[in-house]
Amino acid sequence: MVRVFWDNAGWHKGSVVQEFIKTDSNITIINFPAHAPEENPQEHVWKGGREQVTHNRFIEDVDTATDEPVNYFNTAKFQYRLLGMSLIS
Repeated sequence: MVRVFWDNAGWHKGSVVQEFIKTDSNITIINFPAHAPEENPQEHVWKGGREQVTHNRFIEDVDTATDEPVNYFNTAKFQYRLLGMSLIS
């Protein structure tokens, strides 16, 4: 069983995506509650990146400004227990 956790982005509800999901009975969609960013792990990741890397900084070099968040996201560990499930990889 594959569980896909989604926010409520409109493209998740598109006909092409929905048709694909219907072709695979192993996919279960779990939608995060609307207007509840505290329940969406993606929001925690962005918040952590902003706090640790980009918050209140003057950007002198665009390459450095993009490399630092990428390095942070590739090395930071984010642990969540949401919706009764552990999302630790």
